[in-house]
Amino acid sequence: MSDNNLNTLKPESARVKNRTPSQQNRSSAWLILSVLLITTVFLLWNTWVRQQDYLQQEFNSVRNSVNGTSREIVTLLNEFRRAVKLLGERETSLLRKIAQDPNDIDAYDTLVEKVKNVFPKSFAVTLADANGEPFVEDFDGFIVEACKKDIKQFASAQHPPETYIHPNPLTYHFDIMVPVDLGFDKESIFFVSFKPDIISRLLATSQLFQHRLVLLKQDKPGLVEIVAEGVRKDLNENQFFLTEKEQNNISFMTPVEGTLWNLVSLPKETGISHHLLNIWVEVFIQFLLLVSLSIFIIKHLQRSEKNILETNIALSRHAHEIHKNEKRLERAQQIANMGHWDYNLVSEQLFLSDGANHILGITEDEATSAHQILHKIYPTDRQRIKRFIASAIVKRKPYQTEFRVFNHDGSISILSASVELTIDNDNNPLQLFGIVQDITARKQAEISNKNALIAKMDAETASETKSEFLANMSHEIRTPLTAIIGFAETLLQSDQPMKERTKSIRTIIRNGDHLLHIINDILDLSKIEAEKIEFEHVKFSPFHTLADVESLVRMQTTNKKLAFDIHYNFPLPAYINSDPLRLKQILLNICCNAIKFTHSGFIHINIGYDRDNEELWFEVADSGIGMDEPEIKKVFDTFTQADLSTTKEYGGTGLGLTISKYLAEQLGGTITVTSQPGVGSKFKVTIKTGELENIPFIDNLNQAPAEAATPATSIQANTLSGKILLAEDNNDNQRLLSMYLKKMGAEFTIVDNGKLAYEAAMNEEFDLILMDMQMPIMDGIEAVQLLRKANYNKPIAALTANAMKKDKDRCLAAGCDDFITKPIHRNVLYEVVSRYLRIIEPPEKSYPPIYSTLIKEEPDLIDIVNRFVDNLPTTLKLILNANEKQDWEELNNLAHQLKGVGGGYGYPMLTEIGSKIQFQLENKFYEEVTLLVNELGHVCQQICTGLATEKQSVA
Repeated sequence: MSDNNLNTLKPESARVKNRTPSQQNRSSAWLILSVLLITTVFLLWNTWVRQQDYLQQEFNSVRNSVNGTSREIVTLLNEFRRAVKLLGERETSLLRKIAQDPNDIDAYDTLVEKVKNVFPKSFAVTLADANGEPFVEDFDGFIVEACKKDIKQFASAQHPPETYIHPNPLTYHFDIMVPVDLGFDKESIFFVSFKPDIISRLLATSQLFQHRLVLLKQDKPGLVEIVAEGVRKDLNENQFFLTEKEQNNISFMTPVEGTLWNLVSLPKETGISHHLLNIWVEVFIQFLLLVSLSIFIIKHLQRSEKNILETNIALSRHAHEIHKNEKRLERAQQIANMGHWDYNLVSEQLFLSDGANHILGITEDEATSAHQILHKIYPTDRQRIKRFIASAIVKRKPYQTEFRVFNHDGSISILSASVELTIDNDNNPLQLFGIVQDITARKQAEISNKNALIAKMDAETASETKSEFLANMSHEIRTPLTAIIGFAETLLQSDQPMKERTKSIRTIIRNGDHLLHIINDILDLSKIEAEKIEFEHVKFSPFHTLADVESLVRMQTTNKKLAFDIHYNFPLPAYINSDPLRLKQILLNICCNAIKFTHSGFIHINIGYDRDNEELWFEVADSGIGMDEPEIKKVFDTFTQADLSTTKEYGGTGLGLTISKYLAEQLGGTITVTSQPGVGSKFKVTIKTGELENIPFIDNLNQAPAEAATPATSIQANTLSGKILLAEDNNDNQRLLSMYLKKMGAEFTIVDNGKLAYEAAMNEEFDLILMDMQMPIMDGIEAVQLLRKANYNKPIAALTANAMKKDKDRCLAAGCDDFITKPIHRNVLYEVVSRYLRIIEPPEKSYPPIYSTLIKEEPDLIDIVNRFVDNLPTTLKLILNANEKQDWEELNNLAHQLKGVGGGYGYPMLTEIGSKIQFQLENKFYEEVTLLVNELGHVCQQICTGLATEKQSVA
């Protein structure tokens, strides 16, 4: 490198003045010392100014605090004066009574009680005569002479009421005196003395951090009456006076208007002087730091004399390497799809490397001004680029950002750019420079990877949720199936007692109902996801729906020993327009959920009407296990319960609340929940009521619409007459339906598919066809359509497990007259069949005499049998009373006794009836119990008739 090039690397000052490094360092040292001296003078001056400002601020704060507190004390005392004056005017008669008879203790006690009702902190009460002598003296046995003196002075001077504070060996107090006219020669004085607690608290809350407030006597400035910390307790009289030092340190004093006091502010030990000391300590530390920094800089300059020359030589050696490195850099930038740029802030000239031009899509004949480059940037990114460059200039630190640019073909590229700032010797911004890189391919790859990762996570989550749901459903379905199959197998054991057999049957029924509930939940969810669940909007009474819910829920709460009630927030609409079936489903889901998670306590349902939103709301509250906030957030998620432990302990599909919330939203409302672990939960359901014009509102349950009576349906043996064609392909269903139809007394023919049903119906007369909708060879829909086309006009009832409304509509459209869903309940089947078959009245039964088999074998035992039969009417009466009162436990005991003795006396039919009564009681079939009790009455009559005949034959 030439000497000229080397010279260009030297500082400007060296080229102009040509001074040596030693001279430069000595000049710098003198300059530093001058700056240090000037800075020290400035610090001292600034400290003095800060001290004066602080003292002035402290004085203003103290003055404002003392003046404000003085006004508050005056306001407080004026309120007390007005209260005492008002009390004196109101109790004039009582005061007159005391003045006339100072020994009337009752009157005085009444006055004291009235004063304390108004002023709980009152210390003493008295009444003085016109000469200032008190009629009654009550200071807990102590009269303070100063108080008497003040009363006399007030009475003689007749000046406005004043407030005093007196030092007392036992307590401090302040006195309020008002004149009262008691009808004497001169006005009397009503006197009340108060403890200073309120003023003490006022001073404590008003004092500044570095000051405390004190009340002083105006005629004796050194006498301390009351301080913010409370009354001084020391009995040493000297403690009631300020020390000489305290009097000299008084910051501010102002009189308390209308009193004999001055309010004074005293600095605390950690007050102003301590703060000022901190200021001077701070200045001293700053001065030491400046001296240390100056010494360090001078030493550093001395060590740098040699380094400066060595650095210049090293720069000259490496200058020629810079050019070579620039070429290498350009080559590396081309490989990395990168370029560099710089912008001179003084000349406003922009330089772009070849790589930068290529990335930005700029050709040689295009302008390269900053304005042109800015227009190639995507519009929404331009403002951000401007802020990006401005931040680099203002904050003087490197930045990096990403932005989009338009290509010549209209496509968009994503670029990454960095920017740094260089400054001149005067610390002024000189030049911006940085690099720019095309990162379009990398960004596209990142987006693809991110999308793939999200898709993978979604798939894994879905798979995991599905696996958890299937595992839970497998457990939920297999559990009741295990009970059903197991207990069904035990029924085949010939030695199983009747009681155990009854329990097995009830267990099978209960688990079958549970399994049906699980399947219904899954089917409802499938309908929801397919958006095929159907709703109706009809006019109905919500009171009827709640009555249905109550009948089902109360049975479960009673079995679990939980309190249950419904609270109506009247007025309520008598009718609403919505879907009663779905509303009932929602309330039952939530109530059953509450019962499941409540071990003790209560289940409450509240109902009300929101006129503003035209909504009916139901609140189900329980005292169950409750939930915390994370559990509440996911309680309505599909397949979700509170946590895995909840699923294990309580079971369930986790679908009930999800379905309920969906149903509520479809009815125009929603479900919200509040809960607290260990306390319980509240689920609030809202639904739209629909148009309520001309709908009455009721104020009590007596006004609720009466529920339409529905005829009770029960299967009676041999009460139907007619022929039925049963089309059913499942053998088990054939057997079950055959049992039901036989008990009804109907004749029936069974076929396995729709083709055979069509042929049988065309060749034989039937009163009713029960047609399964899904059968092999020909299904029920096709068979019904063929029959109707052939002008077959007999009634047809569809049998199907598809219970959706569209399935019912499809069956009716095909030509069916009725619709029965599976699983088939025998009462529902009887109700449908009885519409189309003839109902026959059973013939009157004859009741022939019944004879004892024991008398036939042992005639000599007729007397023993006679005593048994004589007691039968009494036993029968007890059984009839127990049945009428529904005292099932007593009835079970009587039936058990009858079963045990009936066969022994030669009447096995009594044993059989007693056994049947116990069986029906065990299964809670109370209608059947009543029929058996009635039958028992006839049997007892037959036994009595038979015994009378046997007595005559023996005689």
